[in-house]
Order: sequence, then C-alpha cells, then structure tokens
Amino acid sequence: MKKLQTLTQASKYGNAFLARAIFRGLQGKWKIERKDPKTGLKEILGTTAFYPRYPTQLGYDSGYICKASSGEKNILDENFVYRLREMDNLIEVFGINRISGLRGNSV
Repeated sequence: MKKLQTLTQASKYGNAFLARAIFRGLQGKWKIERKDPKTGLKEILGTTAFYPRYPTQLGYDSGYICKASSGEKNILDENFVYRLREMDNLIEVFGINRISGLRGNSV
C-alpha cells in the first residue's frame, strides 16, 4: 500500500516515471563535444555509447554500461554503470576503475 501511495503522489506532482523516461533516452551512441568559453568554438572530444544490461543487484530495474572514448589514450577512455531504480525515481552512476572495480561514489 505504501508503494501505491508513493506512486500516486509522484504522479500528482508530475515526476513519476521521469527517471525512467530519461534513462530510456540515454540508450545508443552519442557524440561528446564541448564549447570553448573564450572562442565559442565547439570541439569534438569523442563518443560515448550506452549498452543495455541486466542489473546485477537487487532493487534495480534496468542498467547500462556506458563506454566513453576519445581516440586518444587515457584522455576520455572511461566506463560507467548506470542503474535505474523506478520505485525511487532514481538513476545512479558509478565509475568503473579498470584495476579495482567500481569506484565508491554515485551520483
């Protein structure tokens, strides 16, 4: 009953399923670019791709492995795990350290 009340309240204020919609929109390959604040010119840094995966921890509904690469060694080559917990309308992001596994922080 508590879950139903939480969902009803979230629907009332318009934020139910927001995390799910954002999460679903991430899937695919993206170009990473930035704008130089001094010149206003855009610079292409590389690409990132979101690959769907089953969550490996209970309580999560969906997941992605995110692989970022720049073409230049060690500049942007990083991997992340994105996890969706629909009940809490929450997306968590964990950086993956190639040597020791998951980093301790989440966003």
